[in-house]
Amino acid sequence: MMRINKVLSLGLLLATATNQMAQDSSATKARIELSGNYAINSNAITAKFYEHFYYGGFIDNELKDQVAHRLSANNSFGVEAESKVLYFSEPIIGQWSVYAGLGYSVDLGTQFTRDLFNVVFYGNAAYANKTADLSETQVKYLESQSLHFGLSRALKTDSSTAKKSIQFGFNVVKGQNWYDIKVDKGSLFTEQNGAFLDIVLKGNSYHSDNTRSDLAAFNGVGLGLNFAYKVEKKNGIQYSVELANLGLMQWGAHSVHSSVDTSFHFEGLAINNIFTISDSTFNNISVAGASDHLKSETKSQTMVLPFTIRGKYLYPLNANNYLTAELNYKYWANYIPKLMLSYGYRLSTLWSVELSGGYGGYGQMHAGLAAKYSAAHVQLSAGASDFLGFVAPSSFSNQGAFVMASYVF
Repeated sequence: MMRINKVLSLGLLLATATNQMAQDSSATKARIELSGNYAINSNAITAKFYEHFYYGGFIDNELKDQVAHRLSANNSFGVEAESKVLYFSEPIIGQWSVYAGLGYSVDLGTQFTRDLFNVVFYGNAAYANKTADLSETQVKYLESQSLHFGLSRALKTDSSTAKKSIQFGFNVVKGQNWYDIKVDKGSLFTEQNGAFLDIVLKGNSYHSDNTRSDLAAFNGVGLGLNFAYKVEKKNGIQYSVELANLGLMQWGAHSVHSSVDTSFHFEGLAINNIFTISDSTFNNISVAGASDHLKSETKSQTMVLPFTIRGKYLYPLNANNYLTAELNYKYWANYIPKLMLSYGYRLSTLWSVELSGGYGGYGQMHAGLAAKYSAAHVQLSAGASDFLGFVAPSSFSNQGAFVMASYVF
């Protein structure tokens, strides 16, 4: 857990900009662009609980109760963090421009049952003579760095179209850390007086070489493909589709795959006098295995990269007001399609603000606020993709923020 916390800290520190406000790739001048974002989402874990857990603060019963009252049978929690720096050239191959850059990303997706949370944070006393369901628990974590290359160009337009562009590219992905843990079947039965436990566990786990996991670690290599198509009509309507990072990653020969299919009966130990405890006391612990099949092998592993599909549509109401709909899907853990609707108002030719709301991802409801500045050579945007978790962390789960800076030469 400490290793994951450290790399998440680095990911959240580096994730200080977003590419969702990027300039049109049909621009005929060179530009440099800093982009990235971070988001923490859950349907149950409150922002305050996460902050205490992540930073090592004391988690009291009040914090636990705030989460327990929000739990459903199956729950999710996820972290997304990304940062990029990209350079786009002037057209150098006919109408084609070249782009290249660097990226850093962290993806964490988890799924857990109500019973698992209660057993971990309250203990199993409440489950006397009951069975706690631990099935379908999953943790997927990926930390990677990437090199980005590609081509973009403006396409021919017709009488109703102002701009049209297309972009192709690929990412060479360096794998730093990877965990994929899935419990297909799991349960914990506690005898009424706590005399014994019956545990059933069936699942698989994968992880990269954990002997080296710092930023310099090169534990895997992958290739992801990118595609984007954007159209801007003369009546102000804009729409785009984007596919990002579709590909595979190969992890090195020191990666580990473990599988378990076991059930066992645990009777613990009885202590009549605490002052008579010795090393031999613990030899009396009784574990009876009905089946015990734990297999582990070290070999190269292949996985599908966490690719993203995004569609966006902007509709102008008049010269100063517009509406935007955006649908996102990420192939990772239990991420569900995320729909965001936004209302935008142009304060001037340079400034505009947006208020957004939506549903999906790792969490449920989302609410965001952003401000944009757009001039001839500079574009800036900043805001919160999820601000409710900042203003009321005890009541809401989702937090997210972004900043973008782009300069045209």
